[in-house]
Amino acid sequence: MFRSLVSRLLTVVGHRDKLTFAADPSTKKQLVLEKEHRANSDPPIPTQAHKPHFASSPPQLLLLLLLFHLACPLATSLLHSSPFSSMSDLYPVPLGIAAYLGYSGYRKGSLSLSGAVTASLVGYATMANPFVGYGLTLITFYLVGSKATKFKASVKAKLETHSPPDSPSPQKQRDTSLGNRTAVQVLCNSATAVAACIAVRVLSRGQVDPLGTRSLSEVEVGGWRWGVTSLGLTLVVAGHYAACMGDTLASELGILSKTQPRLVTNPFRKVPPGTNGGVSPLGLTVSALGGTLIGVITSISLLIHYRFSPPSFSTAPTLQTHVKLISLLTASGLFGSLLDSILGATLQQTLYNKSSKKILIGQITDVLDAKKQDDPNAAWEKVTGWNVLDNNAVNFVASALTAVMTVWVGSKVF
Repeated sequence: MFRSLVSRLLTVVGHRDKLTFAADPSTKKQLVLEKEHRANSDPPIPTQAHKPHFASSPPQLLLLLLLFHLACPLATSLLHSSPFSSMSDLYPVPLGIAAYLGYSGYRKGSLSLSGAVTASLVGYATMANPFVGYGLTLITFYLVGSKATKFKASVKAKLETHSPPDSPSPQKQRDTSLGNRTAVQVLCNSATAVAACIAVRVLSRGQVDPLGTRSLSEVEVGGWRWGVTSLGLTLVVAGHYAACMGDTLASELGILSKTQPRLVTNPFRKVPPGTNGGVSPLGLTVSALGGTLIGVITSISLLIHYRFSPPSFSTAPTLQTHVKLISLLTASGLFGSLLDSILGATLQQTLYNKSSKKILIGQITDVLDAKKQDDPNAAWEKVTGWNVLDNNAVNFVASALTAVMTVWVGSKVF
């Protein structure tokens, strides 16, 4: 009896496995049965090591980096007043964000290796700047564009097919359904804005007034002298990404329109979904909204900048200024998308397969004897356009011209 009580007492405090030899046989059997029942019915208790961490949740890490980037103006001012003031010119936070964006894009298949390295360099050149708005517009374009590419990818795959790579890699293939963009594609969608960001950092010595009209330098083009201002450079960056965002959303979401698109150069002619130069009400709407999104991000960035790093020689923009800026970039998003469509309808060739009802993404140089390389029985026919520019060149020209147009209109509005 005494041994049984001792055994039960030790069981309560968790030592029954060590001293079950002291219990009588019936008690031993009962304890074994209880242990087996508990092992089969009780769920395992999670430990700290099994809890999800940022390493397995990239969106949470990116959100954290975004918050740090928003705090860059305050962090920069603190670094300037600390013994580590020299570090403020290196912009360590943008360096970390740029490296992560490149790595994340490569891991998810939206960037090739060259594209990831180039994207990291582009990201750092854009974000390593006193004005946080340049970096935020780039990150917004990256995130929203990636989401738009992924949205209903299986449906879009039934409407488009990509030309095969020149030299397929024998290594293990990654998931490249999100685009696997190369260095050339990254540069064609960012070169204009990156040049403007570098110019701001080089020419703005000290405090930066993103909407300042004071001449920083002069550029001579064709005998004409043009004054370079902070306002002009800001509009170059914003106009560029408004065009890129508008075109990306029009391409990735407009293709899902339930109404058949029409050729922008001939509205009476219907074309297959995905045709270069094809437009639809949905595509035009989302392209304008893309420009609006860039305008809102730029406006919020201006509020942050003039709150934490107010230039001593300028005042914060008024509500009227914010409204004008958002309206201008909304128009830039729509204009950039339409300009891209016009170039695509005239100078970019579109091939279509009637049997598969798919558009070929790629140039005629990727097709042998008017037939797809990986499908010799699939004949392709020309829908529209001359084979002059590829998609990368069209994107570069459209975004650069839209940036110039945004600066010209902005000089009249502001």
